Amino acid sequence: MERLKHEREPPTTTAMTLVVMRIRVADVQDLQQNFDQRRALKQSYGCTSSRLLLGSEDKHSVAITMEFPSLDAAQRYCTATGAFLSTYSVGAMTILSLEFFEDVPCA
Repeated sequence: MERLKHEREPPTTTAMTLVVMRIRVADVQDLQQNFDQRRALKQSYGCTSSRLLLGSEDKHSVAITMEFPSLDAAQRYCTATGAFLSTYSVGAMTILSLEFFEDVPCA
């Protein structure tokens, strides 16, 4: 996937939750604008890093990654933005998958 956008705060040493959302879009520029407009909202839920990645073979396939301080914060952000519905469509955007990943605990 080709990197479109990346926002990152200074690294932390605490456990994080990574959200990976795969979507299909008709207009990547509209998505980039929406991505930029949600920066303050993401930060209000504790998001420390977010990336917008474009598919290398299919330019309508996009992945969004976001890091949150906890699973709860990530889920609250996704609920607030309506992302939990796997068939949710906004205009010409369809969410294909939404997954949450947590750090593997240190032994």
